[in-house]
Amino acid sequence: MKVLVNKCPHGFTLSEAQKELFTELKTNPNMRVSDVNRTDPRLIASFEAGDNRGDGGSSLTIVEIPDNAKFVVVPRGGYETLAWTTGDINYV
Repeated sequence: MKVLVNKCPHGFTLSEAQKELFTELKTNPNMRVSDVNRTDPRLIASFEAGDNRGDGGSSLTIVEIPDNAKFVVVPRGGYETLAWTTGDINYV
């Protein structure tokens, strides 16, 4: 499975072209860019086609993990870390 994460201090952003792929960003006033599914095929295809800087401030990269993995994107001062497991995730 491919997961898109940000590797710079400016946080996760999408380009205007990527935002257009997600009509739900316009139709759902409660949805934010950070709510976009990082494994969404539209997002991954856009990135792989060369749209990989978000709004210009991000440094996006794809991390590949096993298809059966559970994951969480952990924000760290704008940067993001991907924590994943093929076992159970226990939240406290």
